[in-house]
Amino acid sequence: MRPKLALSESGVVPPEFLFVRYKENWAYAVTTTAAPFAALPKVKQVLSSFSRRSLSTSPPLAQQQLSAVTILLFAKNFNPEKYKDFASKLLVVYTATASPPKVLAAFLAVTTKGSHNFGGSLGALSFADYDDRRALAVVSLKSLVQSFAVESILIYNAVLLKKRIVVYSSSIDKLLDVTR
Repeated sequence: MRPKLALSESGVVPPEFLFVRYKENWAYAVTTTAAPFAALPKVKQVLSSFSRRSLSTSPPLAQQQLSAVTILLFAKNFNPEKYKDFASKLLVVYTATASPPKVLAAFLAVTTKGSHNFGGSLGALSFADYDDRRALAVVSLKSLVQSFAVESILIYNAVLLKKRIVVYSSSIDKLLDVTR
């Protein structure tokens, strides 16, 4: 039986950045698989405390190797660039300190004041630098027409007729750029 946390062993590599809409909220997820997880002693303690309480037959969580960390943010507005930068900085704070209270303090500082200086190489983050209206117009119409070629006429007709369109791709990054 494969451990649930070992994403790299199963061949599944999570995307670095992902956003999705659920009802009226947007969810933004930033994942890292290249962080120095061995330097997270508090995470090991938490995993070992969970494994003592576990009644399953799978290997204890303390014996499994942590292979990815994800920060997930929910927001009412659509601005992937703003929340990608915000979640990335929170993720770096967590992997550097392994302290959820420090991540929470940074999160609350940014959400209440609108800006926060993360210090060091991370620098500052200010929500005033991101315009929510410009987030919708990142992909140019010319690049979309070049991507879809003749099918762009069919897509345009479907949009005019208010029909539903299914767009699929083998690359999640390309798909998210197109479906903005």
